Amino acid sequence: MLTRTYSIPSIAALGLSMTTGCAEPIIGTWNVTEITIGTETYQIPYTYSYTYEGATYVSETDFTMTVNDELTGDWIVDYSYTGPDGSENDTYTYDIEVTKTSKATYDIEIGGIDFSGSCTVASTELTCTGSDGEDDIEFTADIAQ
Repeated sequence: MLTRTYSIPSIAALGLSMTTGCAEPIIGTWNVTEITIGTETYQIPYTYSYTYEGATYVSETDFTMTVNDELTGDWIVDYSYTGPDGSENDTYTYDIEVTKTSKATYDIEIGGIDFSGSCTVASTELTCTGSDGEDDIEFTADIAQ
């Protein structure tokens, strides 16, 4: 009689493939592409420039969101400014907490800016709507490659 035996590495590989295939679709790094605050919509990164008394000033703001396996992460704001007296680059990081509400829908809280809302993942695009207590905010993001 033939007896089939399985080696431990085969079983381990099966377990690994089963656990990695069930990852939440919100996990990863998301590059924000557009944000609406109230009635104003901005393409991200957002660049603003103006001239005052013959000098040009330029600022740029970019947003990135990262979510890890524990459904926590960071909302990262990169800000740069250039003027006649030089330039400045700053990065601000705020904690994120995510709660799964259905298959590809999540509640999200961004501390420090008091954003509370709901996000939906559709393939490689994330759409979130919510409020910071004063303004309605909506943003879309693409998964980072």
